[in-house]
Amino acid sequence: MTRFTKSVTVTTAALVSLVVLISAPGEQGKTAANSASGRLMSSRAASCAALLKDGRLLITGGEVNKTTVATAELFSVVRGASDAAPMSTPRLEHACATLTDGRVLVVGGSTTGGTALNTAEIFDPVSGAWSNAGILTTPRVGATASLLQGGKVLIAGGATPTGVLSSVELYDPVTKTSQFAPQPLASKRSQHAAAVLGNGKVLIAGGTDGTNALDSLEMYDPASSTFAPAGKLSQSRSGLSSTT
Repeated sequence: MTRFTKSVTVTTAALVSLVVLISAPGEQGKTAANSASGRLMSSRAASCAALLKDGRLLITGGEVNKTTVATAELFSVVRGASDAAPMSTPRLEHACATLTDGRVLVVGGSTTGGTALNTAEIFDPVSGAWSNAGILTTPRVGATASLLQGGKVLIAGGATPTGVLSSVELYDPVTKTSQFAPQPLASKRSQHAAAVLGNGKVLIAGGTDGTNALDSLEMYDPASSTFAPAGKLSQSRSGLSSTT
């Protein structure tokens, strides 16, 4: 299977440990201090996990036994893992974000065979169903999706078969449309990390330019729709994660 950038494998054990840390507060006030155990229903590489408002994690797609899948599952530190409805399209190295209303947006990624995707889907945790959510301006593999305070989603970077992208787009979940942001990233990057800060700005960190891992940081200001340099990591990193 063709890959545009180096894929990062996340083992089941590592992902479950992450689940315990970030989902515990939502489970009706219960804590998970001694719950760093349990398993997902499937081992997954290059999947995407989004935190629901009730404290569960929605884990989507990825690669299972060398096959890109559309399957999804829900993980709770109280109830463990359970099946969720599958996406309409198998995808890995996609991006996801929990929207203001609690639904989850999934965008981009690639299919088995390496076809880059520009499609978007939305999961409704109330109905348990997926729905079509329009298309991106360009296919993106290894991009990030960040919910802005106004409700739109910043989708940054990623890669296509022709190379790594510096372009950025803003997705509107109300109209299910996306358009290029006024300013691109200062550096083209894929497999990077993004975190929405308390002041509403978005920190973009690391990634790869298609040849080398990056140590640079950028800050997106939604008020001006601009990016500005924000220093450097202590070492170059690709396939990293970030948490506010």
